[in-house]
Amino acid sequence: MSEAYEVTFLNDSDASYHFALYQHFPKSPGLNSVAWKVRGIPPKGVIPSSAVVNWTMNYGVSIANWNPNGAVYTSSQVVAAELGKEYHVTLTDGIPGPSIQSDPIGDTQPGYITLVNDTNIALEMGATEPSSLFRL
Repeated sequence: MSEAYEVTFLNDSDASYHFALYQHFPKSPGLNSVAWKVRGIPPKGVIPSSAVVNWTMNYGVSIANWNPNGAVYTSSQVVAAELGKEYHVTLTDGIPGPSIQSDPIGDTQPGYITLVNDTNIALEMGATEPSSLFRL
């Protein structure tokens, strides 16, 4: 499910500035926060002295496989997800291995996505795009 966002920057100063949005990563080794959306805006009195940035976020849940050789996760299944919903991983007849049910089972806290493993198999599960915004 897609969520649309928009921010308007207004420069009410006598100088030109660049305004930026930063995505905050968890405090982990090797991760740095970088400017994500940047707009240059002239000083007040120059038209336009504002700028709009917008973006769409597509959320998903996944079953992932850890590749120790490349030290990366790869997804074996990704299902589009919606904030505030709960999804389940089950074993289904005719499908080899666990799979994520594409329809949500119910609701969870607003702003969260819950992924529940209903199998007895240990799985690497997570959220996709952008993972730093998910609270699983």
